[in-house]
Amino acid sequence: MDGKAVRGSRTGDRTAITPLAAMAHTGEVLAQRQVADKSNEIPAFAPFTFIIGEFPSVC
Repeated sequence: MDGKAVRGSRTGDRTAITPLAAMAHTGEVLAQRQVADKSNEIPAFAPFTFIIGEFPSVC
């Protein structure tokens, strides 16, 4: 799991877009979603729990 702010996505009236990605050990992105403004990555992690069951060899 990794979340990073997208460079150049912040404007004068909008905060930066922060996607959270679930990745395999090989670097492939398995799933991705945007983290809500004024939040952090922890609450956004819950929808990714399906990955543990769907891809046991990657986790």
